[in-house]
Amino acid sequence: MTPESIVVTGASRGIGAALARKLAAPGRHLVLTARALDHLEDTAEACRAAGASIRPAAVDVGDGPAMAALLAEADSEHPIDCVFANAGIASGSRRGSLEPPERAAAVIRTNLEGVVNTVAPLIEPMLGRGRGRIGLVASVAGLIPLPDTPAYSASKAGLITYGKALDATTRPHGVTVTVLCPGFVVTDMAGRYRGRKPWEMSAERAAAIMVDATLAGRRMLAFPWPLALLARLGAALPPQIREGRMAGFRASIDGEEKTPR
Repeated sequence: MTPESIVVTGASRGIGAALARKLAAPGRHLVLTARALDHLEDTAEACRAAGASIRPAAVDVGDGPAMAALLAEADSEHPIDCVFANAGIASGSRRGSLEPPERAAAVIRTNLEGVVNTVAPLIEPMLGRGRGRIGLVASVAGLIPLPDTPAYSASKAGLITYGKALDATTRPHGVTVTVLCPGFVVTDMAGRYRGRKPWEMSAERAAAIMVDATLAGRRMLAFPWPLALLARLGAALPPQIREGRMAGFRASIDGEEKTPR
């Protein structure tokens, strides 16, 4: 499938900006969202230079009515046939402390509820047209619980399940849902994680992998495969063994909400 009208959330920087740049091409219409326009305009300019027409929008994915209104208007102008629900934040705790509940709630609201707010308004129109590609940006952290970022791990695990269940409903009607689980990617958000980051890759490389998988209609892709395999094996271990093995991955996190991807 070659999409013509695409939505990318969290497009101001990191993976979202890299996704937008990868997708930008002559004849394509891109709706790019972020919570603020400052860095989003940089992404928009790069995409315009590649020949795409751009609609930047400052909107919080956690605001369901605002997202629904934006997507309905955009779809009426250029029927949307692809969406990358990428917007996400991370929070955590320092070793030996608990994750603040208000920050944990914000992570769930953005990373899980925000994806539903992004995808749900587009499902009926896509099904009506009998075509569509949906990419949900989860994380390898959704495959195995990370001790210092419980809300982030929970939000990504929930996103994985949501995507798989949604795909079972929409795929027979021409709309595929691809669950994307990248490992460590060089972004502002990941830069504040102080644990080990094996097989870390650039945002551009991760974006290329995710675009290819989504447009091909794959059901799920966790990468890089060595890290994904370790996460799956670790999740299957008894808790006492798993927690000991993951000691090197515990991070010193400042507990503040991190920059969106």
